[in-house]
Amino acid sequence: MKSITQISSYKEGVSIQGFYLCIEKHLRHTRAGDLYLDVVLRDNTGTVHAKIWDKVPDLNTLFETGDAVAVSGDVESFMERPQLIVR
Repeated sequence: MKSITQISSYKEGVSIQGFYLCIEKHLRHTRAGDLYLDVVLRDNTGTVHAKIWDKVPDLNTLFETGDAVAVSGDVESFMERPQLIVR
């Protein structure tokens, strides 16, 4: 098991896992019409925008805004800021 990664230590290209508070959650459509989840996660060190592209209908029912969530994913850069792609 990997160690818990704080948001302030995110670096592009790194795989992370951690426990965060979901402070925003939006079900959206891509330009092609596919569903994805656009979420904002927070811990005591900061916030990060995250995207969920896979298994969206199933994952959408598992948590709501205000819930604590266990997350694993890959850190990418979007508009020169870290963004998490959730697996």
